[in-house]
Amino acid sequence: QELLARKGERRTAGFWVALSGGLDFAKVAKRLKPLGWVAQPPAAGAAEKGVCGSLLYNDGHSGSGRPESENPESGRLGNERPGSEGQNSGKLRMTVAKGRFADILAACDGVVGLAGTANEQAAGLGKPVVTFPGRGPQFTAEFARMQKRLLGEAVALTEREPDRVAAELYAVLTDAKRRAAAAWAGRERMGEPGGAERIAGIIRDYLGL
Repeated sequence: QELLARKGERRTAGFWVALSGGLDFAKVAKRLKPLGWVAQPPAAGAAEKGVCGSLLYNDGHSGSGRPESENPESGRLGNERPGSEGQNSGKLRMTVAKGRFADILAACDGVVGLAGTANEQAAGLGKPVVTFPGRGPQFTAEFARMQKRLLGEAVALTEREPDRVAAELYAVLTDAKRRAAAAWAGRERMGEPGGAERIAGIIRDYLGL
């Protein structure tokens, strides 16, 4: 949001987090609270659709906020642009969901990801991916470089600095040629949908079934 303001953009950005099945939203929220993020409950009926709640950032000041009308469906993820409390509120919202990764991917414009298969899925759907080396044992700098070699222009590899990540995502999403190149590279590297069915067919033919 700060980057958009500096660029003179009047629009706001929406953010959805596809939480890993092994992570607990309450524990994640507790870890983020000292950094200024306040957990908010999901709207009525949203929990049944996989929404855990949302995280509201307001310069470290807690506030009551309000539950968002979370409804992760393809095309539009709610009654409003997801993740925003409004242009003039000074608040930033991330809506967190479990089990709706495919829906979030289908509806999003771009992905910030530190994962192997998940990044590849996003690239295969033609979504530009911005990534950077993590601090854990899996998504290391070498792993990130290997993924970049695998996915080519579908992935933008940058440094682990918030400003750099935001700038790279903005650069990709506002450049039609880069978006098109990323989409083409991702689909070309990952192949067309239906790979599992084709593999099953090859095995069936090999076994003479």
